[in-house]
Amino acid sequence: PPRSTLFPYTTLFRLHSLLKDLHVYPTPTGLVVLDGHRRLAAALRAGLDTVPALVVAVDDEPARVERQLVSNDEHARTLPVERAEAIRQLVLLGVPRRDITRRTGAPPAEIDAAQAVAAAPQAVRDLGRTSPLLDLVTLGRLADLADVAGADAAQRAAQSISRDPAQADHVIERARRDAANAAAREEAAAALAATGVTVIDIKDVREGVRELRLWRSEERRVGKECRS
Repeated sequence: PPRSTLFPYTTLFRLHSLLKDLHVYPTPTGLVVLDGHRRLAAALRAGLDTVPALVVAVDDEPARVERQLVSNDEHARTLPVERAEAIRQLVLLGVPRRDITRRTGAPPAEIDAAQAVAAAPQAVRDLGRTSPLLDLVTLGRLADLADVAGADAAQRAAQSISRDPAQADHVIERARRDAANAAAREEAAAALAATGVTVIDIKDVREGVRELRLWRSEERRVGKECRS
């Protein structure tokens, strides 16, 4: 978790040495934390060698994931990518969508978003780890943008949103609109080219004009030097 998320826990550990027990459960490879991931991370950051823990029983893997997700929501705002990973895990474990909603409170829109985030470019997932104020549905819309406009467009949008998360909806909508306009231009250009019309991109024209101006400017400079 981000340092800002851990700071209150770290401070409490240093002041009081320990908080309530971590909840852990046994596996063939050792103990796994069920409840208290942030407290454990803060304890490690505070330099503690040991922390109190309570070994608990877990019925099955879906129940463990559901319990962890609900517990995280109760104790602190879960990062959107953490929520996406938990919901995605429940889907892969075969838990029906209606049961995910009933047991965790995740609406259908969040379940769809979790699926999109799982396949999103790394820049989108990184944004979900560093922007705690960003909700999962918005992160899912950004992930969908990669399918519509490409990974590069999604990465540029993620960078803009990281600078100003409040503008997320505007940034995503603008990127979608730009992608739709670009697709429409390409389709129109292809149709014209099929009829024998030569299509010139205005960007190429502007670049050509810019180069011509630079060439003329250099020509005048050389002429002045020769006359002098």
